[in-house]
Amino acid sequence: MDMNTLTSVVGNLLVYSIEPIRQQFVYLINYKENIERLVVEFEKLRDERTVVQLLVDDAKRNARVVAPQVVKWLAKVDQVEKASEDLRNRRGPRRLNGDPLNLKLRYSLGKKASKMTQEVINVLQERNFKEVGYPAPPKDYASTSTTGFSGLTSRIQVVEGIMQALKDEDINMIGICGAGGMGKTKMVEEVMVRAKAEKLFEQYAMAVVSQTPDERAIQDRIADELSLPLDRKESVAGRADKLRECILMDGKKILVILDSIWEKLDFDKVGLPLGPDNKSCKFILTTRNEDVCVQMNCQKKFTISYLPTSPTSNEASDRAQDIIQLRQEGNYNREASSGSTSRISVREDIMQALGKDEINMIGICGAGGIGKTKMVEEVTKRAKAEKLFEEFAIAVVSQTPDERAIQGQIADKLGLSFDDKESVAGRADRLRQRMMMEGKKILVILDDIWEKLDFNKVGLPLGPENKTCKFIITTRNEDVCPQMNCQKKFTISYLPKEEAWKLFRESAGNLVDDPRLRPIAEAVADECGGLPLAIIIVGRALENKGRIVWEHALQQLKKYAPGNITGMHKHVFSSIELS
Repeated sequence: MDMNTLTSVVGNLLVYSIEPIRQQFVYLINYKENIERLVVEFEKLRDERTVVQLLVDDAKRNARVVAPQVVKWLAKVDQVEKASEDLRNRRGPRRLNGDPLNLKLRYSLGKKASKMTQEVINVLQERNFKEVGYPAPPKDYASTSTTGFSGLTSRIQVVEGIMQALKDEDINMIGICGAGGMGKTKMVEEVMVRAKAEKLFEQYAMAVVSQTPDERAIQDRIADELSLPLDRKESVAGRADKLRECILMDGKKILVILDSIWEKLDFDKVGLPLGPDNKSCKFILTTRNEDVCVQMNCQKKFTISYLPTSPTSNEASDRAQDIIQLRQEGNYNREASSGSTSRISVREDIMQALGKDEINMIGICGAGGIGKTKMVEEVTKRAKAEKLFEEFAIAVVSQTPDERAIQGQIADKLGLSFDDKESVAGRADRLRQRMMMEGKKILVILDDIWEKLDFNKVGLPLGPENKTCKFIITTRNEDVCPQMNCQKKFTISYLPKEEAWKLFRESAGNLVDDPRLRPIAEAVADECGGLPLAIIIVGRALENKGRIVWEHALQQLKKYAPGNITGMHKHVFSSIELS
């Protein structure tokens, strides 16, 4: 071995032996700097965790599934935080105060801080995911229809026939026809529930076609339910090709229901496969026109007939008796409610119902202006004070329900964001997922319902899968409560004369105590009919007015004859006219 080679070998040996020794001295000497660097790097990690957590919270509010790598990353941050707590909080360095020359402890602190700093940096670098959440997969939801076919033999036989047809490999197009209001939609909902229970298909989709078909809307609905990506800016034809390709690509067994078809639907234009290439997709269509079944080449047709009405059949008569009984129970005429002493007892009863696990649908009914909205506002305030729920939402339904507007009102209160271009059906799925995903206790108030509201269409969970959401509805029509399957119904009655006068006096002022005005004031209060809204409007309109104005108001209230509008008492109209 020559001298150069020997020198090189010795040099390398010195480097490899001295460097580890030098590093140990660095731990010893720079222990304070190492701890300071750990604190700085961890603050960066903590800030990054805050940003990610905000994104996670937003994803959950919008019914999106948080990516597994994000969950693991947050857990790793928590582990690092716990492991480095003593060093970052100076508890380790404080132990040196009593013995600053404790070299062993200085070395230990410096080494731990250096290694922990590198671990923090590594975790920071692992935060390389682009998306925190992604759309939740579609979930099977049980039917929330409130009518049911229990006991209706004629309907049950049709359901059984359809189920047999779905199991027939030679049949992929089934038609259900019947007059409007006959129960076709309810029928396909029941069939879908049965098919899911028996696992006949892997995926399900349902779209409403209507009298004026909108191919883009039909595509959106089916794509939403099958979790298929469609570009909203793409042409209908381009979307149709992509939809057809996606449906056929995986070979999954799919059931597609096309509800309310009025005339032949062009499957090619929508993007639905029907022909030799289609081996796994089956269709059920509903229509009022039986000719459509022939035009759509239905291999099996089922007709829903009128319920039997003969004396030998108990079906229709039993249903009629149920309706009559429900109406009698919900009667809120003025005479029946004259014994009511206050609203307090009703409010307390509603609070009791909210506390019962078995009750998730509560109805409050009463005439227009009776104080239903005020009642639910007070109930909400009490429920918040008693922390009965974690989240609250209220939406006004009105006489002409707008599903998109209802969804928007509820979503705003729950912190859920919707895309303006998103379909009503797509928004409904996300709203339902959001309300059920986190298991939070939610109270939703639906104010001013005039007729049965389709919870499925809006995206409100109501059925076996709903364990945490409760609903309060207000309505002028007492029939709505049984239609919506309210387990508890409360009727707000007219105010008795004593309470009505007290409210009127508060609204009109102390002037009504003048002996010369008191008889007229009492007569005006009586004309308000015990309706809080009318009492307040009239009282405030006459506040500080002279006797002549009061006499004129009394005459006006007595002679006023409003039009016949459902649920709105005549005294409300006359009082509004007066004001």
